[in-house]
Amino acid sequence: MRDLMRKQIATLLLLSIFLMFTGCAEKPSEDLYLNFTPYELPLSELWTLTVNETGVENETASFSDLMIRIGPHGLPEHVLLEFCGVKEDRRNFFHVEVNRQGHVSWYSGENVGGSFRWPHPLELLGEIEKVRFREIDFGKDGLSIEVFDEAGNVSYKSDKVNCDIFGLENGKLIPLESVSFSSEDFRYPVLISKRGYYNVLITENRTTGEDDIVFLLEKEPLCFYAFTERDLSRAEMLVYAENNETV
Repeated sequence: MRDLMRKQIATLLLLSIFLMFTGCAEKPSEDLYLNFTPYELPLSELWTLTVNETGVENETASFSDLMIRIGPHGLPEHVLLEFCGVKEDRRNFFHVEVNRQGHVSWYSGENVGGSFRWPHPLELLGEIEKVRFREIDFGKDGLSIEVFDEAGNVSYKSDKVNCDIFGLENGKLIPLESVSFSSEDFRYPVLISKRGYYNVLITENRTTGEDDIVFLLEKEPLCFYAFTERDLSRAEMLVYAENNETV
């Protein structure tokens, strides 16, 4: 799973860099802001604002990526949303960011390839904002939320140490034991993880005289994956946990 996470993050960074050089920058309204409330993510409001500001045809929009950083006190520090959609009869790739003050900025670049096989952004944004974040342990550094596309043969199993897995249904997290996918249909697992979840132990190496750095994992699970009903309906195998206590 960790290799998959690294691959997904690297892909998003490369895509963002590419768009910085190829995208057509557009100046957003100076008063384009979201009001943040602790433990709440106004993602539906962000989408409405995005449609109004960018001029994208709402019905043509298809999700690409989402990355959110939340501080230890529940306030969002950074939101990045990327999606495709038609504007003025041209298909565009849109990059939308929100900073910790709630200021929204965006740019777009023409994207002529591919097909609209992804879900509408609001399908995922609306589901994620319903999660009861007040009931999740944020740790000392807060949470990170990432959503990327995935396809092919992938299996997840809850190990209770590094990463748990859940079904996401109307904001509720339903514990799963395992889930496997084999279809080539694209899926969008929601990865929620603690930020800064390593304790660091530094010791002196008597042989080299240099410092050895050892990362000590915390006892609590470092992260969990949540799968929407849409994605679970495509699962080849799905096993719910015996203790089906929702969060």
